[in-house]
Amino acid sequence: MATASTDILIGPWGGEGGDTPWIFKPDTRIVSILVRHGDAVDSISFTYKDNEDFEDLSELYGGDGGLLEGFSLSEGENLIGISGTFGKVSNNIVITSLSFKTDIKSYGPFGTKDGETFAVPVTKGRIVGFYGKHGAFLDSIGVILSPE
Repeated sequence: MATASTDILIGPWGGEGGDTPWIFKPDTRIVSILVRHGDAVDSISFTYKDNEDFEDLSELYGGDGGLLEGFSLSEGENLIGISGTFGKVSNNIVITSLSFKTDIKSYGPFGTKDGETFAVPVTKGRIVGFYGKHGAFLDSIGVILSPE
């Protein structure tokens, strides 16, 4: 799961904490996004198609607390935006909410819309992956944009 030389990394937003840096960009496509949340975004994970067209689940980026919610992307549906908030939880700056926009509809918000806002509307290309840092929460998140 490496980024292509034409990919553009945007962000990240959130805090400097989180012991574990992460990057997720499948070779094929994201099928669904799963978010665990409560007062903040505890974690994010992804289902994706592998090179043999089987669905695989990514690792969990963050903690396992909170309510599990998610959404599936239909064939040909592209992620074209992400927005959210970040703020202080347990003396750490973490992602407190996330929303996603596709070329078909919007999903979210997941979490509590407290804190500073961020948004990435994509006018050309699509979001093909994500990166950031995590610990007990999703501390930060950025996007990997394919301009094609």
